[in-house]
Amino acid sequence: MNTSLSDLRASVTANDWDRSRTIVMSIICFMDIDNLRYTMNKLIYIYSLEFFYFPVQENVPLINIDIDNIEKLKSNLEPLLGQPGMSNFISSLKNYIYIYNINSCTDEFSDIYTSAIISIIISILMHQWASQNMNLWEKWRNGTSPDDLLILARYFRTDEQVLHRARTLWNYIIDMFSSKFDVNSAETQ
Repeated sequence: MNTSLSDLRASVTANDWDRSRTIVMSIICFMDIDNLRYTMNKLIYIYSLEFFYFPVQENVPLINIDIDNIEKLKSNLEPLLGQPGMSNFISSLKNYIYIYNINSCTDEFSDIYTSAIISIIISILMHQWASQNMNLWEKWRNGTSPDDLLILARYFRTDEQVLHRARTLWNYIIDMFSSKFDVNSAETQ
Protein backbone atom coordinates (compact mmCIF):
# COMPACT_ATOMS: atom_id res chain seq x y z
CA MET A 1 0.00 0.00 0.00
CA ASN A 2 1.38 3.37 -1.00
CA THR A 3 0.75 5.59 1.99
CA SER A 4 2.44 8.73 3.16
CA LEU A 5 2.03 11.63 5.48
CA SER A 6 0.19 13.54 2.75
CA ASP A 7 -2.38 10.71 2.68
CA LEU A 8 -2.65 11.01 6.45
CA ARG A 9 -3.16 14.77 6.22
CA ALA A 10 -5.90 14.24 3.63
CA SER A 11 -7.70 11.71 5.82
CA VAL A 12 -7.46 14.07 8.79
CA THR A 13 -8.90 16.92 6.74
CA ALA A 14 -11.80 14.63 5.78
CA ASN A 15 -12.29 13.62 9.47
CA ASP A 16 -11.77 10.00 8.43
CA TRP A 17 -10.45 8.50 11.67
CA ASP A 18 -10.53 4.92 10.41
CA ARG A 19 -8.32 5.78 7.44
CA SER A 20 -6.07 7.91 9.65
CA ARG A 21 -5.61 4.98 12.03
CA THR A 22 -4.78 2.62 9.14
CA ILE A 23 -2.22 5.05 7.72
CA VAL A 24 -0.53 5.66 11.07
CA MET A 25 -0.27 1.91 11.63
CA SER A 26 1.35 1.50 8.23
CA ILE A 27 3.94 4.28 8.56
CA ILE A 28 5.16 4.27 12.15
CA CYS A 29 7.59 1.42 11.55
CA PHE A 30 9.48 3.76 9.23
CA MET A 31 10.37 5.89 12.25
CA ASP A 32 12.93 5.28 14.92
CA ILE A 33 11.50 3.86 18.17
CA ASP A 34 13.07 6.72 20.17
CA ASN A 35 11.34 9.23 17.92
CA LEU A 36 8.03 7.45 18.45
CA ARG A 37 8.61 7.59 22.22
CA TYR A 38 9.38 11.30 21.91
CA THR A 39 6.12 11.89 20.03
CA MET A 40 4.12 9.98 22.65
CA ASN A 41 5.92 11.73 25.51
CA LYS A 42 5.13 15.08 23.90
CA LEU A 43 1.43 14.22 23.60
CA ILE A 44 1.28 13.02 27.21
CA TYR A 45 3.07 16.17 28.32
CA ILE A 46 0.75 18.46 26.34
CA TYR A 47 -2.34 16.74 27.73
CA SER A 48 -0.98 16.81 31.25
CA LEU A 49 0.01 20.47 31.08
CA GLU A 50 -3.36 21.41 29.69
CA PHE A 51 -5.43 19.54 32.24
CA PHE A 52 -3.28 18.20 35.08
CA TYR A 53 0.07 18.43 36.78
CA PHE A 54 2.77 16.34 35.13
CA PRO A 55 5.45 15.18 37.59
CA VAL A 56 8.54 15.88 35.47
CA GLN A 57 11.25 18.38 36.30
CA GLU A 58 11.48 21.48 34.19
CA ASN A 59 13.98 21.42 31.32
CA VAL A 60 14.11 17.62 31.17
CA PRO A 61 14.14 16.64 27.49
CA LEU A 62 10.94 14.79 26.63
CA ILE A 63 12.88 11.83 25.30
CA ASN A 64 14.15 11.37 28.88
CA ILE A 65 10.72 11.04 30.42
CA ASP A 66 11.10 7.50 31.62
CA ILE A 67 8.58 4.79 32.23
CA ASP A 68 8.65 5.39 35.99
CA ASN A 69 7.27 8.90 35.45
CA ILE A 70 4.56 7.52 33.16
CA GLU A 71 3.70 4.84 35.77
CA LYS A 72 3.49 7.51 38.51
CA LEU A 73 1.30 9.71 36.35
CA LYS A 74 -1.07 6.81 35.64
CA SER A 75 -1.28 5.93 39.35
CA ASN A 76 -1.86 9.54 40.34
CA LEU A 77 -4.65 9.96 37.81
CA GLU A 78 -6.58 6.74 38.46
CA PRO A 79 -8.65 8.36 41.27
CA LEU A 80 -9.85 10.87 38.64
CA LEU A 81 -11.36 8.20 36.38
CA GLY A 82 -14.83 9.78 36.46
CA GLN A 83 -13.66 13.02 34.86
CA PRO A 84 -14.21 13.70 31.15
CA GLY A 85 -11.55 12.12 28.97
CA MET A 86 -9.71 10.54 31.87
CA SER A 87 -10.51 6.91 31.03
CA ASN A 88 -9.14 7.40 27.50
CA PHE A 89 -6.02 9.09 28.82
CA ILE A 90 -5.34 6.36 31.39
CA SER A 91 -5.97 3.76 28.70
CA SER A 92 -3.37 5.43 26.47
CA LEU A 93 -0.89 5.44 29.37
CA LYS A 94 -1.51 1.72 29.98
CA ASN A 95 -0.94 0.99 26.29
CA TYR A 96 2.21 3.09 26.25
CA ILE A 97 3.57 1.41 29.39
CA TYR A 98 2.90 -1.98 27.77
CA ILE A 99 4.91 -1.17 24.63
CA TYR A 100 7.53 1.11 26.19
CA ASN A 101 10.26 -1.51 26.31
CA ILE A 102 9.56 -3.01 22.90
CA ASN A 103 12.49 -2.09 20.71
CA SER A 104 11.23 -3.26 17.35
CA CYS A 105 8.18 -2.36 15.36
CA THR A 106 5.82 -5.32 15.16
CA ASP A 107 2.16 -5.41 14.17
CA GLU A 108 1.27 -5.49 17.87
CA PHE A 109 3.48 -2.46 18.58
CA SER A 110 1.98 -0.58 15.65
CA ASP A 111 -1.60 -1.33 16.73
CA ILE A 112 -1.07 -0.47 20.41
CA TYR A 113 0.97 2.67 19.67
CA THR A 114 -1.68 3.92 17.27
CA SER A 115 -4.43 3.17 19.81
CA ALA A 116 -2.50 5.12 22.45
CA ILE A 117 -2.20 8.18 20.18
CA ILE A 118 -5.89 8.08 19.30
CA SER A 119 -6.85 7.66 22.97
CA ILE A 120 -4.89 10.78 23.88
CA ILE A 121 -6.54 12.76 21.09
CA ILE A 122 -9.98 11.58 22.21
CA SER A 123 -9.16 12.41 25.86
CA ILE A 124 -8.24 15.97 24.95
CA LEU A 125 -11.32 16.38 22.78
CA MET A 126 -13.65 14.86 25.37
CA HIS A 127 -12.21 16.97 28.16
CA GLN A 128 -12.62 20.14 26.10
CA TRP A 129 -16.13 19.30 24.89
CA ALA A 130 -17.40 18.13 28.28
CA SER A 131 -16.09 21.22 30.04
CA GLN A 132 -18.34 23.26 27.75
CA ASN A 133 -21.24 20.76 27.71
CA MET A 134 -21.20 19.25 31.20
CA ASN A 135 -24.96 18.57 31.26
CA LEU A 136 -24.78 16.57 28.03
CA TRP A 137 -21.65 14.74 29.15
CA GLU A 138 -23.20 13.78 32.50
CA LYS A 139 -26.40 12.68 30.76
CA TRP A 140 -24.34 10.50 28.38
CA ARG A 141 -22.14 9.15 31.20
CA ASN A 142 -25.11 8.24 33.38
CA GLY A 143 -27.13 7.17 30.33
CA THR A 144 -30.45 5.65 31.24
CA SER A 145 -32.12 5.74 27.85
CA PRO A 146 -31.07 4.88 24.29
CA ASP A 147 -31.15 8.61 23.46
CA ASP A 148 -28.63 9.29 26.24
CA LEU A 149 -26.22 6.83 24.66
CA LEU A 150 -26.44 8.70 21.33
CA ILE A 151 -25.35 12.02 22.81
CA LEU A 152 -21.75 11.63 21.67
CA ALA A 153 -22.82 10.78 18.13
CA ARG A 154 -25.27 13.69 17.96
CA TYR A 155 -23.29 16.38 19.73
CA PHE A 156 -19.65 15.51 20.41
CA ARG A 157 -18.76 14.07 16.99
CA THR A 158 -20.48 16.91 15.15
CA ASP A 159 -19.27 19.81 17.30
CA GLU A 160 -17.27 22.24 15.11
CA GLN A 161 -14.83 23.08 17.93
CA VAL A 162 -14.17 19.37 18.49
CA LEU A 163 -13.66 18.75 14.78
CA HIS A 164 -11.31 21.74 14.49
CA ARG A 165 -9.30 20.71 17.55
CA ALA A 166 -9.10 17.12 16.28
CA ARG A 167 -7.63 18.31 12.98
CA THR A 168 -5.22 20.59 14.86
CA LEU A 169 -4.02 17.74 17.09
CA TRP A 170 -3.68 15.31 14.19
CA ASN A 171 -1.75 17.88 12.16
CA TYR A 172 0.54 18.50 15.13
CA ILE A 173 1.26 14.76 15.27
CA ILE A 174 1.81 14.66 11.51
CA ASP A 175 4.27 17.54 11.82
CA MET A 176 6.16 15.67 14.54
CA PHE A 177 6.12 12.52 12.39
CA SER A 178 7.29 14.38 9.29
CA SER A 179 10.51 15.42 10.97
CA LYS A 180 11.18 11.78 11.95
CA PHE A 181 9.81 9.92 8.95
CA ASP A 182 11.68 8.37 6.04
CA VAL A 183 9.16 9.29 3.33
CA ASN A 184 11.15 7.62 0.56
CA SER A 185 11.17 4.26 2.34
CA ALA A 186 7.45 4.37 3.07
CA GLU A 187 6.42 5.38 -0.43
CA THR A 188 8.34 2.55 -2.02
CA GLN A 189 6.60 -0.08 0.08
